[in-house]
Amino acid sequence: MVTVAAFSALPLGIALASSASISTSHKCYAVGQSVGLTGRGFLGSSEYDLSVDGIDFGQSVTNASGGFRVSFGPGGLAAGQAQIVDKAIASDGQSSASAIFTVTRTTGALVGAGSGSSPHRTVPFEVWDFGRGVSIYVHWIGPNGVYVETASLGSDGGQCGYLKTRPRELFPFNAASGNWTLQFDTHSRYSKHPSGRSARITASAG
Repeated sequence: MVTVAAFSALPLGIALASSASISTSHKCYAVGQSVGLTGRGFLGSSEYDLSVDGIDFGQSVTNASGGFRVSFGPGGLAAGQAQIVDKAIASDGQSSASAIFTVTRTTGALVGAGSGSSPHRTVPFEVWDFGRGVSIYVHWIGPNGVYVETASLGSDGGQCGYLKTRPRELFPFNAASGNWTLQFDTHSRYSKHPSGRSARITASAG
């Protein structure tokens, strides 16, 4: 349910302004986290409607200066979906405004099904929630627990940090048969206990 709280009043002359705008308190939200939304420049003491990606979140009333603050819980993510970009729209019947925000799962990584035969099949690498605009690396640790190699996947983007590569070799070397550990982090040198965010997955060779 939308909850509303008044905030500091703007000059009354702005009540009929056409420069309506809304903004979220953050650009990136974890699954289950409430989104804070602030509106300005709408009709004063008037009903407005809020929707997110076409889903109606109901109506409420602006304060005397045409502003509002709301909090709401966006929908979750589908199975296998790492992130979603949502668009919120507020309208008072005369003016409307929109804002986008991203909902993400906690830091993670996966590799796609890919094509070709093991161990040289090509797969897309997908990583998320490592931070915005950071370089992501993958480190290969063999079935015997020994580190073998590191490769750069590139820099992530978006409001929460997201990267999906083009298909590339899952094992860009002669990999011994068995279950390998792939560690994803933001360091070009491998560390068993890296600082910052990291994720580990298992991939089979042979």
